[in-house]
Formats: sequence, C-alpha cells, structure tokens
Amino acid sequence: MARVVVATAHHHILQHLNAALRAHGHEVVGLLSAGALPVMADVVEQVGCPRFALPLLPGEMNIGRGMRADPAYAEKVRVAAEGLAALDADFMVGWAINILPHFLLDAARHPINVHPSDLPRYRGGFPLEAHILNGERKLYVSVHHTVPRVDAGAVLARSQPLKIRRSDTMNGLLGRILPVGAALVAEVLTHWGRLAELPPLPSQDPVPHAWGIKRVPDDRGQLRNTGVLGRLRIEWHLDSAQDIDRAARAFDMIGGAFTNHGPRLFRVTRAKTLSRTVSAKPGEVLAVAQGMVDVQARDAVVRLQGGFADGEGTIDPGERFVSTEPISRILGLSGAERC
Repeated sequence: MARVVVATAHHHILQHLNAALRAHGHEVVGLLSAGALPVMADVVEQVGCPRFALPLLPGEMNIGRGMRADPAYAEKVRVAAEGLAALDADFMVGWAINILPHFLLDAARHPINVHPSDLPRYRGGFPLEAHILNGERKLYVSVHHTVPRVDAGAVLARSQPLKIRRSDTMNGLLGRILPVGAALVAEVLTHWGRLAELPPLPSQDPVPHAWGIKRVPDDRGQLRNTGVLGRLRIEWHLDSAQDIDRAARAFDMIGGAFTNHGPRLFRVTRAKTLSRTVSAKPGEVLAVAQGMVDVQARDAVVRLQGGFADGEGTIDPGERFVSTEPISRILGLSGAERC
C-alpha cells in the first residue's frame, strides 16, 4: 500500500483520485491545495485526510516566485511543507496545481504529475484549452515524473487516445479525463519500480505549447503573446468564425470568450457559423432574435450565444462589438494581451 499526498486545486480531481487509489489498496494521507474553496474542505472531510492550503497570490501561478516577492507568503508555504513532510508519504500526485518549488515536491519520496496531453506536446498550464483552440481531434492523458522544469519529466504511463468532438468544451473534456487520469495514477503506483519510461509519440508537426502567456518577437522585433490566454478576447479583425467558436468552448469554465459592447463586457458561450459571406465590418451586428446575435466575423457571419457579464441588456442591428477590455484586467495577469 502506498501513502499518497494529492496536490490539486480541484475537488473533483481529489474525489476521483481517492476512489481509484483506494480501489487499488492505496491511501490518500494528505492534500496540498491552492486557495480555500469551501467545497474542497467538504471533500477533504469525506476523504479523511489533513489539508494544507496555500493562499493564492493574485496573478501568480509560480509558488517559488511568489515566495521571493512576499516573505509572509513564503513563511506560510514553508509551514505547509513541514506539515506535508511529517506525513511520510511515498508519493505526491500533482494534477492541476500551481508550479511548486522543489522543497514542496521533496515532501514525498516520489513526486509525479498528471497532464492531459501526449507530452512533450502541450506542456504548460492550459492543455485542455489549447487542444480545443488548435482544433485537435484527440487527447491523451500522461503520468510523468515531476522535475523542476514544468511538465518535462519522463513519462511513465499514457492513456489511449480520447476523441475530441467538435462540440467539446473545456469542462466537458475535464469530466471525461478525470476517471482516465485517476485510473492511470493507480496503475502507476501499483506497478511502481517495474515501469519503463515511454518515448514520445511520433509526430512530424512542431511541438505545440499550452502556456497561458508566451511572448515571442515578431519579424519587427516586437514581443507578441502567442499564449493560450491571448485568445480569451475576441479580436474581430483577426479571428475567424471558427476561432470564435473554439475560444467560446475553450474558456467555458470562466464564462466563455469575451468582447465589448460599448463599455460593457459581453461573454460569448457559443458561436456558430451561418454563412461564408463578408458584407460588413468585423464586429458589426447584423441581426438579433431570440437571444441570438448574428455578427460579422473576419471571414463569415457568426451567430453568438451569450450575454452581458453584468446582467441584462439590448443589442441592435448596425451596432458593433469592439473589444477594449484588457485580458490582464479580467484575469489579474499582466501581459496576457494578444498584441
């Protein structure tokens, strides 16, 4: 029997891991989480293990970097690390957790991580969103050694491919991979020491990333964000109807993609291409009926479902959506703009 610490910010992940591990004779002896949502406390009580919750620093996903910036925060992290080390766990299983410093990982003898991609493809914190945004048609789940470089450890197990449907959302994909990833972890722990490292799957394509913010210089030397989060805001002169549909589905967990109607934020939860015609300026509203808004995208007319983030409102034909609200202000993460 293995003693396991789970490191995650999501209560559904803890529930699935606990069930799968118990079914294989292993025990969850502790939880490391980020934030302190009440629902997580309820699940921890059901599991019956101690919880060590790291407070969230606005706009900071890297625990070590946050510690260097805030001594009081650093002390809270060190206290959590001491409590974890006292549990004498065999494994720390990370899944959807902030970037952890090495001494937190060292609180268990063997740190491993669950990542929904066929690593090294889609390393980074937003792999499900990236799969949808890039139009991928299949998805793998990997379990790998946790090393200081994010999602770069040797892969120990990989699932069979899951089909990505054209209607899939980020929430829908997460629900489908939860039992797959949990079962994969249980198998890895049960057969620990007898597993060979898996080579990457063959591919002729460049290795795509899943970083939220990834700035690269363009041909004029200016830095541009090619990261996943840059797609959260609809850029009407750049985005195709397909781009808008994918963004709405990729970001459904946080309310969908967004644009602006005057000063107000409008969330797009679904988008459907109506016709491949371009007869108006990008962002122009062509028709409104039964809660649907037909808008000119860069390459086609797209029908939007959604609504104002702050409540009810009206939209009239001839008006325009023009995206003005910075992504950085919405998320509290500097540099997220697609520029």
